[in-house]
Amino acid sequence: MPAIKDPKDPSGANDPADPDPNNPDPNSPDPNKKKDDPPVDPLAKLEAADKDLVTKLIEQKVKESIADIKTKLDGAYSARDDALKKIEEADRKKRTEELAALEAAGKHKEAFDIKIAEANTKYATLEMRNKELEKQVLELTRDASLKDHLRDTRKFRSTKASDMAFQEIRGQLVRNDKGEWVHRSGVSVEDFVGAFIKDEANDFLFEPEINTGLGGNKPGAGGDAANKSLFERSQAEVMRMAAEGRLPKRK
Repeated sequence: MPAIKDPKDPSGANDPADPDPNNPDPNSPDPNKKKDDPPVDPLAKLEAADKDLVTKLIEQKVKESIADIKTKLDGAYSARDDALKKIEEADRKKRTEELAALEAAGKHKEAFDIKIAEANTKYATLEMRNKELEKQVLELTRDASLKDHLRDTRKFRSTKASDMAFQEIRGQLVRNDKGEWVHRSGVSVEDFVGAFIKDEANDFLFEPEINTGLGGNKPGAGGDAANKSLFERSQAEVMRMAAEGRLPKRK
């Protein structure tokens, strides 16, 4: 039933029961409040010591709640596992009784067929698990070998740069007819890592080599690379220049 408005005050602005007299519609948000206004901090008016105390109490309550939830979840998982075990044991007992009944009735072929079907199911399950484990071992071996090759090369600028190189190379590795991990072009992992490191397009991933002053610097491509426009350079060159802080400043 809608509220009865005071005929002398149809807007309800002087209604003491209205929590927000400036809002004509209490079911809608405050029209004077901007959507982007930050939420009010309920602890803003507290002293620093009191604020720290309240924050610690809240954190303690949250930890206790999380611990309680974890305990309940662990109990639920344990009860689920126990129920599954009981169901499995009941099914096993039922199958044993059915087989015994078939053999007692002289239906040896039917009992034998059931045993063969169960054995095939177990074998298929074990074979699938074995293939999954074999795949995991192969992938771990590949990753470990690749990381070893990268670790023995130039020093990366950062962990992120090292991860970028690892992901880039790993996605191009395949197994050959001998079961060995190689690059999809057929070259060994070691040789491809060496080529990857020497590729100037990947220089932005590594720390710059120290100039010994013995003429060991690599000449720029085309002999006049310093005067090339950014629009004439490849994306890899621009990224490398950005990483080295050599991009020209805007005038």
